[in-house]
Amino acid sequence: MEIRMAAGWDTRLNLAVDGFMDGLVDDIRDDAKRFAARDTHFMSQNIITYKVAAKTWRVHALAPYSAFVELGTRPHEIRPVDARALRWVDASGIHFSRRVWHPGTRPQPFLRPALTAARG
Repeated sequence: MEIRMAAGWDTRLNLAVDGFMDGLVDDIRDDAKRFAARDTHFMSQNIITYKVAAKTWRVHALAPYSAFVELGTRPHEIRPVDARALRWVDASGIHFSRRVWHPGTRPQPFLRPALTAARG
């Protein structure tokens, strides 16, 4: 048995893989946008894709708080950084405090479900 490879087979294979991966990465990005929390739509509008290197693409959530949404947070103390007190407003009025205890947030994954979604 003899197998002969046509000249340029590797180039054609690389082009086919790149085309397939471009579409796949776009599908993952679109799913991540669909799964993202939508309080302000900022996070879902700032999910991008780009090719990092040969055979390496990235889906990037640009919102600075994306990891906290994806993974959740543990309970933690919040202290003012550039002021003497924290200030917030709610239905009962204006409040000031030198520190508050945040109970943490539950994870709201959007990247991992987009990556692992079943595709046809």
